[in-house]
Amino acid sequence: MKNEEIKIRNAKENDILKLTKMKMTYEKEERSFAPKNDFWRMYINFKKQKEDITEDMKDKNSFFIIAENKLKEIIGFSTAFLEYDYQNKPTCKLAEIYVIPRYRGKKIATLLMNKIFEIGKRKRLILNVSPNNKHAINIYKKKGFELAYTCLGKKINKYLKVKNYKNYHIYNTLSNKLSKEEKKFIKIHDLLMYKKLPIRDYSISFILNDNSQFTGFVITATNQMPDIMKTKTICKIESIFGIENKIYKRLFNNIFYNAKNQTKYFTIHILSDNIEKLALFKKLGFGKSYLCFKKEIN
Repeated sequence: MKNEEIKIRNAKENDILKLTKMKMTYEKEERSFAPKNDFWRMYINFKKQKEDITEDMKDKNSFFIIAENKLKEIIGFSTAFLEYDYQNKPTCKLAEIYVIPRYRGKKIATLLMNKIFEIGKRKRLILNVSPNNKHAINIYKKKGFELAYTCLGKKINKYLKVKNYKNYHIYNTLSNKLSKEEKKFIKIHDLLMYKKLPIRDYSISFILNDNSQFTGFVITATNQMPDIMKTKTICKIESIFGIENKIYKRLFNNIFYNAKNQTKYFTIHILSDNIEKLALFKKLGFGKSYLCFKKEIN
């Protein structure tokens, strides 16, 4: 097996059955690393997995790559798709990569990844990995990946009734109803988010002081997950700003209460260089869900 020739190719329709079985095994392995704040686990359900693979193969922006040995046995696979990332840059996202145990350590994963580089034709590659999967994290770092952001998650079991705090007032609005003053405040503190406002409908909460001056805001979007996911609805905190730390807690209580009839699952992405905000969110009860790594391709 040391000098065995490995073929890397695009998956075909007649591979679906074998790939479904292999992906079931992959999901079981991934679940063993999943932290309690990971809301992205799929159902380990053969029918759902098969339907998911079939749809991915039809999508022109998705790639399903397999590795096979000289006996034409599938020994690994990788999936990827084209998207715009957290910085709104065109990106190839490596969604999954798996090699069967007896072929690990043979650089099969590298061959699969190189194929993704080749067909993705994008200058940035990103991937997500569980913070508990130390082995995979070390491999990605050796291959030149660096941490882009940490996804934090929190499940709310008890909702506190929103109140207006002394010296502060909170109100809610929608992104398509923003005033010039509200847009300006967002633009000053999060230019990238400001540019994304016309893309979709966002829920926005502002907090004012006694002098009616803006002191903070939070922007959220409620996302419906695919049927194959166990968690059906997630509220993503797209952007949040406060002139002092205590404002964040007040904004969070407002978010949680407003979304109580839609979901109990909340997430936020914290950039790798924002250590202070990462510590703040941990104090507010958020835990690591997954890590996003990136690599620039020359």
